[in-house]
Amino acid sequence: MYELRLDDTIGGHSNIRVIFLVPPDDWQPLQKMPLPVIWVIEAYPKKRQDFSKFDLNRFDAGRAIVRERFYETS
Repeated sequence: MYELRLDDTIGGHSNIRVIFLVPPDDWQPLQKMPLPVIWVIEAYPKKRQDFSKFDLNRFDAGRAIVRERFYETS
């Protein structure tokens, strides 16, 4: 998973953080995807520099949901 920081104001919110996932090469999709996929796990306004334990658990849960629903889990 990766983080993208947007230092702009969008919809009245500034300093947007986007957490996204680029699936590893060993994940096999359940159906053919014509282009590589980048999954957005969460987007929210940044309030501090670090991540809490709760944030990290939430991001991991989002990653697990993407893998369970769209990739083979053998």
